[in-house]
Amino acid sequence: MPQYQLIFNAADFQVNNWTFMPVPLILTVVGIFLIKFSGKPKVTWYSNWPPHPIFAWFFFLFVASISVVIIGLQVNQWLEIRAAVAQHNYHVVNGPVQDFKPMPREGHAEESFSVSGVRFSYSDFEVTQGFRNTEAYGGPIHANSRVRLGYICRPSETDCSNPLIIKVEIEK
Repeated sequence: MPQYQLIFNAADFQVNNWTFMPVPLILTVVGIFLIKFSGKPKVTWYSNWPPHPIFAWFFFLFVASISVVIIGLQVNQWLEIRAAVAQHNYHVVNGPVQDFKPMPREGHAEESFSVSGVRFSYSDFEVTQGFRNTEAYGGPIHANSRVRLGYICRPSETDCSNPLIIKVEIEK
């Protein structure tokens, strides 16, 4: 009976899956500062600073709404994953990694492979709560790996053609 080591569990809160968070939050803060300083007299006759109040409010509302949507989608995906794991409502495949195609270091392609006939693909540059650590960036899955993967079908898919990996275990 093979022994497996748990490498990744998406149901656990993982900081590296939330690294995108500072960008929308910083842009929202920039929008707040634009609102605060808009409408003041121009610094010099040739200056565009501070911006017009309409621009400042438009920028803030646009960035804040995009931030809410992005963060909301990620929190929702993480809660769905946690529920699937808690209820054991996910699929499991195990076996050797086959047809492994690593992502190039510069990106521009997804890493992909199959295990027991199920095709997986992901990228380090994808914003997701699922597994996305490619070999090019120190990921644990290689052409000669024997793995056990837990996965769910993405909510937008009816045929599960691009499953989301939520658990990664590597054979010791």
